[in-house]
Amino acid sequence: MPDVDQVYFQSARTDDGYLVEFRDGSPDKHFGATVPDVRAAHALATQWAFELDGWRTAVPWERQTF
Repeated sequence: MPDVDQVYFQSARTDDGYLVEFRDGSPDKHFGATVPDVRAAHALATQWAFELDGWRTAVPWERQTF
């Protein structure tokens, strides 16, 4: 994982499960998806942190706007 500003992964519990988000360097590269449970959120976070294949295509990521 590169040590650069605005590159991170985060999650939060919602009424529908967990919102997971990642930012890849700038606001226009900030994406989110909702997953059903903590296991799915954990799996995505782990895959992202260890740069494992598959996390980018595992869920339908949507660009987040602020």
